[in-house]
Amino acid sequence: VARLDRYDWLIFTSRGGARFFLALARELGVAPRACAVSIAAIGSGTAGELERAGWRPVLVAGDSRSEGLAAELCARGVAGTRVLLVRPETARPVLIEELESAGAAVDAVAFYRTVPHPGAAETAARVAGGRYTVAVFSSPSTLRSLLDAAGAALPACRRGLAKLLRIAIGPVTAAALAAEGLPADRVARSPDDAAVAEAVCEAAAD
Repeated sequence: VARLDRYDWLIFTSRGGARFFLALARELGVAPRACAVSIAAIGSGTAGELERAGWRPVLVAGDSRSEGLAAELCARGVAGTRVLLVRPETARPVLIEELESAGAAVDAVAFYRTVPHPGAAETAARVAGGRYTVAVFSSPSTLRSLLDAAGAALPACRRGLAKLLRIAIGPVTAAALAAEGLPADRVARSPDDAAVAEAVCEAAAD
């Protein structure tokens, strides 16, 4: 973060990554007006997080997946550029691979990791007990964490998930649900709060 002047592109693939980056930038006294780097965001939610802090993306992907962001960046021409990719500790490699194939030098830096909440086992037990009507999954890791937390109650948790309405924040999360035999009832049109709320209301109205 203290060496942003080394990069041509600063890329964010999630709101979480944006929040951790912004916190560190504030701590280090790095201001957007002092940086000539071009910023790209994977979707409107991530872009909004950045814009509220004064970091304005020049590119917001219309297709809020790594594939969509990679395609739009490559279409602009990234050969010979140096890229800082703000990412979680575990992420799909597709964006890195596409940018490097197009000739960019990519520093993919893990700014955060996803860990289960201490109450995940209790939540899994509530799912098994039929407590909920709707479940919203914001990433493949949220599904994996819930299933892992179920422990011995995993069969009951799966039955509970099969009975409720399942909302995916996007196609990647929807694919993870389908792979577990729990296809999404709705997939949000974009990965932001308003679109997710709309998907929940649509599913509940059916």
